[in-house]
Amino acid sequence: VASATGYVAPFSTGDALVWILLIGALVVVADLAYLGAYTMKGASMATITTCAAILPVIAVIIDKLCFQGTLPSLRTMFGFALAVFTVWVVAFDPANLPIKH
Repeated sequence: VASATGYVAPFSTGDALVWILLIGALVVVADLAYLGAYTMKGASMATITTCAAILPVIAVIIDKLCFQGTLPSLRTMFGFALAVFTVWVVAFDPANLPIKH
């Protein structure tokens, strides 16, 4: 298989092909579940998107602790916090707040 730049990339076969197809199927199922979560009554776009954004954070922390023996740098943690804050700023919906009489 040739790319747009002319570089020839070999097509995956064997175990690599099985893993690629499995991951592709899981991504499709995850996308359907993610979109379906927005149609639930009372679902908050900010909450669901934040939960989705937390997954890479957890993966990086596990990778750093288990395989590298250190915590992520403060710059990395600040980047994660900024990303979650940005999700909340963009996705916040005042209509989801409870109405007080």
